[in-house]
Amino acid sequence: YEKMARGAEVLAKRLGIESYAVPYAEQRDYIGTDFYRGGVIRMDIGGLHPAKFHAELLRVALASGLTVHSSTPVTSIERDGSGFRVATSAGTVQARQVLVCTNGYTDGASPFLRRRLVPVRSRIIATEEVAPEVMARLMPKLMMMGEGRELGFYYRPSPDGRRILLGGRDSSRVGDPVAPTLRLRNGLVEIFPELEKVRLSHSWFGNVAMHRDMIPRIFEKNGVVYATGFCGSGVVWAPWVG
Repeated sequence: YEKMARGAEVLAKRLGIESYAVPYAEQRDYIGTDFYRGGVIRMDIGGLHPAKFHAELLRVALASGLTVHSSTPVTSIERDGSGFRVATSAGTVQARQVLVCTNGYTDGASPFLRRRLVPVRSRIIATEEVAPEVMARLMPKLMMMGEGRELGFYYRPSPDGRRILLGGRDSSRVGDPVAPTLRLRNGLVEIFPELEKVRLSHSWFGNVAMHRDMIPRIFEKNGVVYATGFCGSGVVWAPWVG
């Protein structure tokens, strides 16, 4: 806690970010649990609906004249004179420039990149609707939360304030989704014992990609530009880097 508090002070003094520490004695003003021993508030961090964000990016791209071919995986990329020959499941494309931004979904079409990424499943669960008085106790400020531990959870109220969404490491590659879903639910109940009898309505997962040093990279290799390893923060990082 002390280290996090010092970090919040540095952010406030040096960068002007509204950031401050919350000691354990004041913790329940922000979150209805005794699981933690204090935390930090940062008002420069927000949230968005990734599916709606993606839909709007797609709409703008199409309106700008871009052609999008969904469900058309690339199978190989080869040099062809001053450009490239890109083979896909639906045919071959000649391209002057190729950008590979597959991140957590990198496959055998990019063997160079695949050897340098660690794919990780991230899963999110959503509760059924929680009584308003319970939500008021558990998340009185309706803020998004994230843990400081290495493989911690992140969670937030739904936009309408009626459910809690919690995400974390899926810990599986293939198979039955029940075990990782139950692990996340157990984590939720550990934080909020009051939710022990609350059922889940949804569980879903997606792939993220890590570099071993946890630093995203944009680089060029043999004329192909790669943007990779956003380490679970691609919704923020990828649009920012273009």
